[in-house]
Amino acid sequence: MSSVEDGAEFVLIKPWLEGEDRDELISRGLPEAVVEYMSETDAMILMPNRPAVIEGVERWAWLEIDGDSYETIGVLDSFERGAMVSNVIIDTVKNSGQFMVGGFVGVSTSIWSVAGVSLQESDYDKILKEAKAFALGLKDSFGVKKGVFSSGIGGTPEISQSFGPIKVSFNGKGGISQDVVGFTQGFEAGVNYYFEKAK
Repeated sequence: MSSVEDGAEFVLIKPWLEGEDRDELISRGLPEAVVEYMSETDAMILMPNRPAVIEGVERWAWLEIDGDSYETIGVLDSFERGAMVSNVIIDTVKNSGQFMVGGFVGVSTSIWSVAGVSLQESDYDKILKEAKAFALGLKDSFGVKKGVFSSGIGGTPEISQSFGPIKVSFNGKGGISQDVVGFTQGFEAGVNYYFEKAK
């Protein structure tokens, strides 16, 4: 099981890394051998700004992109290459994409909420307060819940059941849970962003 921390961003590193860029990567905790390798490669490197967690251990992983053929391969900080590395990075991109879509929908919903409330209210502060409450209230309606099964938009389906004080759950990750930033969190961030700017 692998994941990259919430809030991770992707950094594009140019070939032949040098100077301040080298120092920055070292200060972020990249192993010296990795920084040296990046200084000697002619490939573009796309990597998260934080390490991935693979089997409970922090590991740096990146995609190397050949500037001529655009061939791309995943690489671990141990210099192992292959699909497993790419999956760690792709999972992060998927979660980021769901968050971004949720953010756009949150802003759009906020605009329409303000328009709707302003048909009945003329005080600007009251309009913002009521429209924000309405828009944020919608996020609780995302997804499906039927008995012990639940799934949010852009989330992982989960089955959970309580037996007295014991709660058993399965979320497709072999019993290991992680915080995934998805559509609903993006929606909430988009609503909050809109109303912060509307003040």
